[in-house]
Amino acid sequence: MNIKLLLAPINPADINVIEGVYPAKPDPDVSLSEGKDCPLFVGGNEGLGEVMDIGEGVIGLRKGDWVVLIRAQSGTWSSAKNVTSSDVLVVPKQGLSEVQAATITVRLHSSFSL
Repeated sequence: MNIKLLLAPINPADINVIEGVYPAKPDPDVSLSEGKDCPLFVGGNEGLGEVMDIGEGVIGLRKGDWVVLIRAQSGTWSSAKNVTSSDVLVVPKQGLSEVQAATITVRLHSSFSL
C-alpha cells in the first residue's frame, strides 16, 4: 500500500540514531541505494500517514485512512512510502488531532532499554 506522510515529528531518539548511538540501527533503503557505494537511510520513527492506494489482498484498510507506522526506524521523514499492512495501525480521525496521532507511538519506539 502507498501512504502519504502528513506529519513526522523529530524525537530526541531520532537524533541519537543520526549520531549512531541509538541501540536500534536502521536498515538501508534499497530503493535509494541502488548503484551507490554507501547505504542510504531515511530518518524518522514516528509519523502520521494517510492511505493513498491499496494493493490486492489488503484487508482492513481503506483509501483515506489515517495510519501510524509501528516498525522502528521506518523512515517517516518522507513525503510518501510503500509499506505493508503489517507495518501500520489505523488511528481514528475523530477524537485525535493530526499532531496527537503523529506522536501516539513516541513512547513505543523510545522505550527501548539496554
